[in-house]
Amino acid sequence: AVVGVDHYHSELAAQLLDFLQPLLRQREGGGMDDGMSARGSARGQGRGMMTLTDLFCVYNRARGIEMVSPADLRKACELFEKKGYPLRLVSFPSGVLVVQPADSDEPSLSALLASYPSGLAAQDLANALGLSLALARNRLKAAEDAGEVCRDDSIEGLRFFPNRFATT
Repeated sequence: AVVGVDHYHSELAAQLLDFLQPLLRQREGGGMDDGMSARGSARGQGRGMMTLTDLFCVYNRARGIEMVSPADLRKACELFEKKGYPLRLVSFPSGVLVVQPADSDEPSLSALLASYPSGLAAQDLANALGLSLALARNRLKAAEDAGEVCRDDSIEGLRFFPNRFATT
């Protein structure tokens, strides 16, 4: 029975690859007309990345009645790197899971921070990179955990600045 389940997840990973590659390429280019919203972009997606939750909804919507469970979808996505596929499943510190191209070159926040002398807010990052606010917050949290940025939490809101305290 285990062999059949492994085969099922392998086949599902291959199907997801075929399904996702055009969608993620479209998102990288900025043209996001998939009918998900009035503006043509689904929440939580941008720059060639899609949350696992959004993938679950979009993929099952496309399949119709033969739906895939969340657990099976996750197991299939976990196989992307093992199979050598050009996609990977990435986990943010908050636990949010996203699928993105394996060769995804996320822009450094250092370059963005230079154009925001009063600090970078999550909304600024979301607008600059075409991400949802939740993904932007997760990206900033990951950068903070890595020591790339420092936070300033004041009455004006939460803003991030280059970490000049970090040792090089």
